[in-house]
Amino acid sequence: MSERKFSVYENNHRADKDSESIELSIALEQVFDKGAFGHVRTAFIKGEKVAIKHVLQDKRYRNRELPLMKQLTHRNI
Repeated sequence: MSERKFSVYENNHRADKDSESIELSIALEQVFDKGAFGHVRTAFIKGEKVAIKHVLQDKRYRNRELPLMKQLTHRNI
């Protein structure tokens, strides 16, 4: 398990100039699943097990992924 620090932007789920940045320590574990848009890893944030989705840095995929994710309604997302 590797410990990493990330800057997370809070502003209605958007990262832009006016966003406020917070720092989180995230302990990344194994890759849980892979797909066309990227991969999902299990991780721990503040001792709680979570899933972290890593979207490929390809605008073709990122632009398709965001509208799909916004349509999801689940208590764990």
